[in-house]
Amino acid sequence: MTDVFDDLDSITMATIGDPIDYTPTGGALASIKAWVDHSGDTISFGFTEGITANVVIQVNKTDVPTATKQDLIYLPRTGLSYNPTEILTDRSGRMWNMALGRVATV
Repeated sequence: MTDVFDDLDSITMATIGDPIDYTPTGGALASIKAWVDHSGDTISFGFTEGITANVVIQVNKTDVPTATKQDLIYLPRTGLSYNPTEILTDRSGRMWNMALGRVATV
């Protein structure tokens, strides 16, 4: 039996989700919608802000059939690129839940 809330989540994400750029390992960049939890991406020090790696996203498996820790995710809100550090399937089996870590820059 299909859970109507799973379908509603997918429709809602496609409509009001956060835009991200997702590049799978060895694949082409795709601009998709995702749920992005930015609650850990900046820390205010009063006079400046520091950026942390505690960003979590949720993407549809129809958009990202296979996820690896080498995939590259660009978040327009932060202007930074990330790699998944943890990849889990959600309860419905339709979405990836990913903790992200910043890509090191030289």
